[in-house]
Parts: sequence; structure tokens; C-alpha cells
Amino acid sequence: MDIFYSNNINDNIIELSASESHHCMKVMRKKRGDLVIVLDGNGCRYIATIIEVDKKNILLEIKNKDKIPQNTMKLHLIISPTKSHDRIDWLIEKATEIGVTKISFLGCEHSERRKINLDRLKKKAISALKQCQNLWLPEINNIQSFEQFITSTNHNEGKYIAYVNADRNLHLLTASKEFPGHLILIGPEGDFTGDEVDAAINHGFKPVSLGLNTLRTETAGLVACTLLNS
Repeated sequence: MDIFYSNNINDNIIELSASESHHCMKVMRKKRGDLVIVLDGNGCRYIATIIEVDKKNILLEIKNKDKIPQNTMKLHLIISPTKSHDRIDWLIEKATEIGVTKISFLGCEHSERRKINLDRLKKKAISALKQCQNLWLPEINNIQSFEQFITSTNHNEGKYIAYVNADRNLHLLTASKEFPGHLILIGPEGDFTGDEVDAAINHGFKPVSLGLNTLRTETAGLVACTLLNS
């Protein structure tokens, strides 16, 4: 069965958005009476029947519902956006597949981009959700300044900052411990400044390494998420 996304669910009825309805009708050629799968991004997978089709939207009736609990280990990736839109898109897709809980963007002194298209990134996450059939959609947050973010973090979480250090920080796998959640800071291509690193450490972030090689921003983000999710 073909897979669609909607979080507009009332009682036993699902309404697809305009874009999902267009994809369902015009691309997938679905019609009244067809069975499809709908994911809501909050852990639920529905088998539903199309009961109403018009030019702008589709209504479905739920026939079956499965609920999958979210991983108790919360994972929050905080990363400086890359200059290339495509590289940000790629990271969002892969982080969604891995099962990252939250993705936030960080404005650093060396950041190459100061604005992001949040709607575009949320659509990329939904597309990845449908492709991999992960039932939990990550929360995606707009750019926040470095100082604003590090001063507002929860103390009851594992907090790490990954950066290039000639003295070799402790590897993330060794540094990470059991917490209700993990936060990992990934800097821009020019890395964090010394002042930013010092400020993060002063606010409880543990300096960590992601290995021997110097990684591009989006690669570092993916590696960190994979290590913390293992």
C-alpha cells in the first residue's frame, strides 16, 4: 500500500493536506474506496480507506491503528547550517531515518548561513518519514544564537560539544553515559571559536571527538547521531 502523512486526525477521520492530497490523487491515482497507509509522525500507523475526494483534499476513514512507543533515549542534534541547501536537506533526511528526536540550528561566529527555510526542511523530514516508515517525526527548530542555546539547556541531559582539538578529546562513545537524553553540538565548517568552546564547557557541555578524521559539518552531524543512537 502507498504511504501518506497527516497529523490532521479527528475521531476516526483523517484529512490529508493539499500537497498530500495532490500526490495521492494526481501522482498515485488513488480513488474512493482505495486502502492506503497514513503516518502521523507521533508514533501511529493507520490503515485507512479513502471515503471522499475533491479537488483540494482527501478524507479517509481509519480501519486499523498501530502505535509504536518512542525511544526513551531522546536525541537532540544542534548544528550550524551549511552553506549548501542540499547538504542540509541530506542531513535532515538521514537524521529522520536514524530516529533523532529533535534538530535545532545554531548561529555561530563562523556559520556560513544565517537563515534556513524551515518549511522546506519539515517537508524533507516528512518525505524521509514516509520512505523509511519511521513513525516518529523529529521536531525541527529555527536558528538560535549560540549564547541563547547553551544558556537554556536542561541540566538533566548528557551534553556534548564536538570540535577539532589537537590534544584529542575523549571519543563520544566513551564520553556518553546513560541520561534521559543527549544533546550534541556540531559547529560550522570553520569550527567553533575558542570562546564558544569555553562558554559551552562552562555551561556543562563535555568536549568530545568523533574520531581521527576531520569531518564536514553534515557528516559530523550524522556520525554523532549514529554513535548516540547505537
